[in-house]
Amino acid sequence: MGKGKFAIGVVVTILAVFVFYQIYAALYNPISTEIVTQYTATDGINVTGVLIREESVVINSQSGALHFEIDDSERVAAGGVIANVYESESQSLAATQMDAVKKEIDNIRQIEEYNDLNAIDINSLNAKIFDKLNIIVSSSATGYYGNIADAKEELLTLINRKQIATGEALDFSEQLRALESEYAALKAAAGVPHKKVTAKKSGYFLSTVDGYEEVLNPKKLSSITPEFLDNLKPSKTEETGVMGKLVSDYTWYIAASVSINDSLQFKEGEELKVITNLKSNPEINVVVERVNISKKEDRAVVILSCQEMSAELSSMRTGAMTIVKKRYSGLKVSSKALRMKDVTVTNDNGQSNVVSQTGVYTVSGMTVQFVPVEIIYSPENSDFVICKEKAENGALKIYDEIVVKGKNMYDGKIID
Repeated sequence: MGKGKFAIGVVVTILAVFVFYQIYAALYNPISTEIVTQYTATDGINVTGVLIREESVVINSQSGALHFEIDDSERVAAGGVIANVYESESQSLAATQMDAVKKEIDNIRQIEEYNDLNAIDINSLNAKIFDKLNIIVSSSATGYYGNIADAKEELLTLINRKQIATGEALDFSEQLRALESEYAALKAAAGVPHKKVTAKKSGYFLSTVDGYEEVLNPKKLSSITPEFLDNLKPSKTEETGVMGKLVSDYTWYIAASVSINDSLQFKEGEELKVITNLKSNPEINVVVERVNISKKEDRAVVILSCQEMSAELSSMRTGAMTIVKKRYSGLKVSSKALRMKDVTVTNDNGQSNVVSQTGVYTVSGMTVQFVPVEIIYSPENSDFVICKEKAENGALKIYDEIVVKGKNMYDGKIID
């Protein structure tokens, strides 16, 4: 009886050890790997950029109700109409409603003319529909509502086109007659504006002013120092009838305060790129215009010139940016994968020396192999490095599987 209990105990112990080992093996993998990918890293200086543009205040000296003929941040040509001036608010309101009805009429007519079913690509229509939906959703999420109305109208037009393309009969005649009747009534109610406000020069129109139009003047670049930016304040305009401003779409500038050491990296005339948070201009080309040193010579203002302009840029005064100094493209490798190994190197004279090489262990089938790498960039506070991509045999390649966790690595080691 005692022997039987002992045997059972041994069997139970063996089973317990076996189960424990299986659980341990399942939960603890002594080897962890990852796949090598291509990557481009940016080495730059993070700054807060202050935008300096040629801006002119738009004045309306006429009495009456304004009806804007262009949207905020929309480009207008020299001599173009910015707004009509009506005698009463009711006329201005009728003109606004008239514009909305006109858009609906134009959309319907455009749909009716789009009747070449053989030329319709359903997949293309679906792609455009999803694109407009994404614009509406992303604009709502980010608070940039300026393009939602246009996206909505285009979305409805695309959906109607798809209905026609898929054989659905759509009759807009009754709706079109009603809209044309409404348009005629609104046109009569609006009447004729007694004055027009036109643009003296081309540029982007903004219906607001921020007081920096004269303070941040492109003609005063030499005076923009760190002390100037520290004490930057808007000025109050004494003019009456201010209805907005025109932002020039020619050369404009970015002023950024940097440390004196960082300022040494810039040379006048140097062409660089600036990364922004803007959707329309995520990256812009700039030229180093000048570097203004502070009185204490501990800081400086780098002034960059640019000739790219958009609606978003025209309405932006300050923003977080990165001045790109250099880009590094290559293979992204986890810092945990880097290993050192002593290898024998033979020079041109036939002499052999033992040197320590940096590399990684790649997985090939059931074994690992040491592969040397050349690190071209190691970003600060990052857990990866960028390695040079080489075409030669035996070099690290994209999609290689490398060991990021493992002990006692050596060439030919068998792994599970």
